Amino acid sequence: MSGIKNKLRLYERSGDISPSPEVVVSPPPDPQPETGDLLRFGEAAFQKKATGVYVRRVDIQNPAMGARSLAEYLPFRLSGILELALWPRPEALHPEDVLFLDTETTGLSRGAGNIPFLTGLAYFRQNRLVIEQLYLDDPGGEEAYLDYLKETFGDFRYLVSYNGRAFDVPLIKNRLSLIRRRVLPDLIHFD
Repeated sequence: MSGIKNKLRLYERSGDISPSPEVVVSPPPDPQPETGDLLRFGEAAFQKKATGVYVRRVDIQNPAMGARSLAEYLPFRLSGILELALWPRPEALHPEDVLFLDTETTGLSRGAGNIPFLTGLAYFRQNRLVIEQLYLDDPGGEEAYLDYLKETFGDFRYLVSYNGRAFDVPLIKNRLSLIRRRVLPDLIHFD
């Protein structure tokens, strides 16, 4: 246990104060919501991707991580996730290979009646943290929703989630199976 504590100390905040990150919302909100291609929840604008499927994307330039900005950590040692997870095969881990995932669903089971309707995705691109929210407004758009997730998974080697191994990923795989789609790409999954 002391080995893990020592590793955690390596990743503690330094206490430096960094400027607030610049947040850029992509695509910019459409000034004409009557086009039907935009769905709003307060200030959040979701762009239509397919019938019943909407995506909101936020790019955070040089995000603050703790009390420091991302640029101060470069070259980034995300391999600490492997060390903290006690991964048996240490390997170089690039931050742009990691996808963070969380889903909201219509229930708490993995049964056929439980549908994911909101999925949060986060990943790094250059000095940016990209956050996407995928929203299913109509069950008729579930195929496009799941295809978007499957395509996104294909861009990464590692998946990080909270309880995703027991719930989120099996639920997504179950839904893909029910609509007769191929399975998700196999990612090294840290839960």
